[in-house]
Amino acid sequence: EKHWFVFNFNDAIMAFALFFTQLLCEYVPTNSEALQAASQWGDFAWLIFPIFYFLGVAIMFEILLAFTVEAYIELR
Repeated sequence: EKHWFVFNFNDAIMAFALFFTQLLCEYVPTNSEALQAASQWGDFAWLIFPIFYFLGVAIMFEILLAFTVEAYIELR
């Protein structure tokens, strides 16, 4: 319906592309719902996306931003 069939876990490259897209965009709950519906561990599998978003995107972005601002202030 939304033509998101390209985002899947059929192989490692497509899974990497899905997580990379989530790094560039914001959290998309549709990915979690799709993994929950398709996985045999549906009740726990959907947690992959919120955990990745929290650790990989939110925290790492803040750390990168802090180092960038610190480097800018030192150069100035």
